[in-house]
Amino acid sequence: MAHLREAACLPQPVRLARIPAQRRETLRVRDAATPLPQNAMCPPDDLLEDVLVQRHALRGTESR
Repeated sequence: MAHLREAACLPQPVRLARIPAQRRETLRVRDAATPLPQNAMCPPDDLLEDVLVQRHALRGTESR
């Protein structure tokens, strides 16, 4: 699992599932995944509501 420490992107299962079957044979995960800086990173014990509020505040949008 050492290669996971070097990951520069995070695969989103729903997004990957939308890729047509023909493209899956030649497309690399890194080309379809979301770059790490665009993902919300937080400890696993954080409450979802708190993370969403903080993320929206950082983006300058309302949380609801």
